[in-house]
Amino acid sequence: MLQRRGRILLAGLAIGTTAVAAAACGGAEPAQEVAIRHQPTEGVTAPGGETAAPTGTAEADNLAVIEKVGEAALSAVQGGTLTCMEAEEDGKLWEVTVVTGDGTAHEMDVDAETGRVTSGPETEDSDKKRNRELVEGAKLDYVGAARKALTQVPGARITELNLDRENKKVVWETELVDEQDQKRELNINAQQGGATGTATPSPSPSPTES
Repeated sequence: MLQRRGRILLAGLAIGTTAVAAAACGGAEPAQEVAIRHQPTEGVTAPGGETAAPTGTAEADNLAVIEKVGEAALSAVQGGTLTCMEAEEDGKLWEVTVVTGDGTAHEMDVDAETGRVTSGPETEDSDKKRNRELVEGAKLDYVGAARKALTQVPGARITELNLDRENKKVVWETELVDEQDQKRELNINAQQGGATGTATPSPSPSPTES
């Protein structure tokens, strides 16, 4: 929620075998390393080189929610660019960050069902220069990144999109949950639109020894 915010942007994924440092829109989380295996981009390509919207019911429904939530946030902060969105309460609520032209980050909560902003927007204390650089370096918006991610992991649902930087490249860090309820992490190049790799399912925590 908004009171838990104060987000610190973390590094994303590198091309090939590397690790993921996951961070939520509402605050930094302990880094969790996940092995990445590089694979070529899959999915349907629309005319003009753009990735077409997923055709599966689950993917299409998830994309529709992402678009609705994003449009609500962008309507609340006119002229801004969406840089982060994270699902909460099993996807019923989304935390969203929108950055305006001067680099100011505005955070809010959006109801996924009604498409209404339920809290905020509130100004976030963050690095305005860095925010501007991320926005300026991204040619692919959140919808394009979501489409690409959903074609990479069929049947999955996106739980987080986060614009960040890795090795001087602007990327969309994407977290998904697949059909087996396994967490997967994917990196989308925000300049070229290519997927750099699909994470193997995150390992389940070891049982606590008595």
